[in-house]
Amino acid sequence: MNQLATLVPFGLALSLAGANGIACLVGLSLIERLIPVLPSHVLLTMIGVASAQGAWTLPEAIVVTALGSFAGCLLHYALGNLWPEDSVLALLRRIAPLGRLQPARMDALIDGIRARPTRLALWSQLVPFVRLVAPALAGLLETSFARFASGAAAGIALWNTLFITAGYLAAQAAA
Repeated sequence: MNQLATLVPFGLALSLAGANGIACLVGLSLIERLIPVLPSHVLLTMIGVASAQGAWTLPEAIVVTALGSFAGCLLHYALGNLWPEDSVLALLRRIAPLGRLQPARMDALIDGIRARPTRLALWSQLVPFVRLVAPALAGLLETSFARFASGAAAGIALWNTLFITAGYLAAQAAA
C-alpha cells in the first residue's frame, strides 16, 4: 500500500481507507459524489490499484463504491426534488439564449428527459460532471424515481466497474 500513497496526494487517504476497511471505501465514494475534489475516474482507478495491492478484493471494491456512489446520486435526486420547479425552469428559460439554446428547444429537451428517465440516468452516469448534475435535474423534473434509480444504478455499476478494473489490471501488469 505504500506505493499507492506515493502516487498522488490523495493516495494517503486511500491508504488509510484500506487500513480501516470497507466503511471508509463507502465514505470515499459517497464524498466524491457530494464534494468532487478528485475526479471519480481517478479515485476509482486508484481504488483498483489498491485492490490489486490487497486492500480489498476486486468485487468488494466495485460493489461497495457503487453503493456509496448510488447513495450520493440519490441524495442529489432528493435535493433536486426540493427545489421549486417553476422558478428554476423560469430561470433556465431566461438564461437558455446565453448558451444559444432557444427556450422552445430547452422545453423539448426537458420533455425528452421526462419521457426517458431510465435512459437519461444510465447514460448521464457515464459522462464526467454530467453524472453529478443529472440526478438533481431528474429530481427537479420529478421523473419517476424507480425508473431513475434503476438507470442510475446500472450506469454507476458500469462506470465504477470500468475504472476500478482498469486500475486493478494496470497494477497487476506493473507488478
